[in-house]
Amino acid sequence: MAGAFAPHPARAQEPQAQAVDGLPGVALKLVPPAGLCRVDPVEDEEAFEAAAGLLGSEMLALWFTCADLARYRAGEDGRPARWMYVLVQRDGKGQVRPLPNITRQEAFDRWADAWENEAEARIAQARKKLRAELDLEAAEIGKPQIFGPDGTAIYLAMPGQLTDAGAAQPTRVASVSGWSMILNYRLGIGLAERDAGAERFPAMVDEVRAVMMSLDRLSVATPGR
Repeated sequence: MAGAFAPHPARAQEPQAQAVDGLPGVALKLVPPAGLCRVDPVEDEEAFEAAAGLLGSEMLALWFTCADLARYRAGEDGRPARWMYVLVQRDGKGQVRPLPNITRQEAFDRWADAWENEAEARIAQARKKLRAELDLEAAEIGKPQIFGPDGTAIYLAMPGQLTDAGAAQPTRVASVSGWSMILNYRLGIGLAERDAGAERFPAMVDEVRAVMMSLDRLSVATPGR
């Protein structure tokens, strides 16, 4: 799967602030959780594009566990045990642009309303996309849970089960995403774990909160860029 990529190993390091590019007028930075290594959009193009294709928003950055990224670069198949991504939400016309007239609290209210009142339609759409993109036999998504908001972000946690063709048992997947208005952009941090369920939600929310707080603290406006 990754035979064309350079086989240098991905090494686990102490978390340091990392820049996230892709948005005009801002310089985004965050501190990822320990044990995650950055997926390079050029060197690891196949993995990066596959993840981006699953998400309805614009993906700006992606991380795998360092061990999983090393295996990917060595040409081994298999999905990562843990991964994190940064998203920017598009507007109603499908464009990525700043929205200076929306406060953070207004954004929290809109997300909560959409998650509560459009859950069934969103789950059905996500299930269909997962099956198509990952060539699954079945994809089940449980009832979402909302955590917060806490002043920095609002969080959506979702349990799921993915069944590969020919697999005897489905694989449990837990995902948590945190969303906030940062420098007038609607930004999200997503964290997902394989072989995990709702019992992991509180700890995962804490991790996403820490990343979101670092993004809020370290990012700055860059007029003219």
